Amino acid sequence: MGKTVTCELAFLSPSKTKNPHDYSRTPGGSSSGSAAVIASDMAPLSIGTQTGGSVIRPASYCGVVGYKPTYGLISRNGILQTSYNLDQVGVFGKTISDVALLSKVLFARDDADETTTNINFLNKKIKIKKIKICFL
Repeated sequence: MGKTVTCELAFLSPSKTKNPHDYSRTPGGSSSGSAAVIASDMAPLSIGTQTGGSVIRPASYCGVVGYKPTYGLISRNGILQTSYNLDQVGVFGKTISDVALLSKVLFARDDADETTTNINFLNKKIKIKKIKICFL
């Protein structure tokens, strides 16, 4: 377990984290350390937060899988609140299966975060099928 570098208050000045594929390029946003640690093979899984793209953008920039789940599936208890309706906890991994595994563990009702749902995914099988992703 470890802690990666993030932007101050999760949105101000860029962190010192570098893109592991090209040190002259940015690794993304405030959760860039979480994506960079996966891309550089320093950890198999990581967690980040997103208000406006800080999970999906670093994942894309660093070439890893980033998943920002549906609102209320992962508790936001303990994270810096910048927007009640937009703050999310997301996960990073090398593969979709890795991300699904960590997500299954994190999906849970939390009485300290009233937005979380009570759906329990731990006993459900997640079937990973061939998917197509399109960017317009």
